[in-house]
Amino acid sequence: MTETLNLMQWNIGLTREDEEDIVTSRLKVLESLIEEYTPSIFAIQEADHKDIKDSIPQEEYNFHISDGKVTAYDNDYWYTPSHKFQSPQYIGLVFEHIGPEGDGVLFVNIHAKSQLRGGRGSPEGSLSNLQNDLYAARSKEGYSLEEVVMGDYNVNPYNDCLISKDLLSAHRSLPNVKTQTKTRPIDKRPLYNPTWHFFGRHDGALGTHYYSTPQYGSPWAVFDQVMVTDGLAYDGEAAVELVTEVGQHRLVKDPPKYIPNEEVGSDHLPVVAKIHYETGISTD
Repeated sequence: MTETLNLMQWNIGLTREDEEDIVTSRLKVLESLIEEYTPSIFAIQEADHKDIKDSIPQEEYNFHISDGKVTAYDNDYWYTPSHKFQSPQYIGLVFEHIGPEGDGVLFVNIHAKSQLRGGRGSPEGSLSNLQNDLYAARSKEGYSLEEVVMGDYNVNPYNDCLISKDLLSAHRSLPNVKTQTKTRPIDKRPLYNPTWHFFGRHDGALGTHYYSTPQYGSPWAVFDQVMVTDGLAYDGEAAVELVTEVGQHRLVKDPPKYIPNEEVGSDHLPVVAKIHYETGISTD
């Protein structure tokens, strides 16, 4: 049975020390995002605050919290996941009976270290470690999971640590990804990165996260990103959206820069995406 999988990604930027008005505003934005986009599964980073759980409808969602990362999933669609791997920067969970063949999906929530916080080379180190864990998982006999990898990568889609065939091998061309999937061994399978579709926009926000310090790159330094294996992607244009307004909340300041409005939301803008999947479960 074919379904639509709604994905949502947001670095909410909350800590235990944040002032109450900041916490209240960002949690209201989270509630509006969940209500408007009804994500089947979503990833949140920098969610190290005790009240985060109260903003997730617990009658509808189960969730897993690890190192400030929240992975929440609709309990009408998903069985309780099992752990695949974990580090301070990411966590991999396996959901059974989902995917084109019903074999399951490996869902990764990542928050890579940034150059700003961890020094030069920090994102690359986090992503290299993730790729090693993906290699190990894929190399096991009988591995047939589809994969969703999304989060705050702290690098742009064109960075070598994302596109290199020896690392995540995440590309903008779905036909190319489908071809390479057939010719490569499964441990080096490529990922489709629809976030590339945000490039070339002539108005609106130009990224998810704004750096005002020039030495860290161009003003819009990074995109938060959603990547999937070819079996979980549209054959046509990717349905991805950069959220700048939700409910009564405007998440960006005025043009021309459309900088994230941290008085309302966080210093990152949410990303939502839609993909098709097969439940692998008979409804007869």
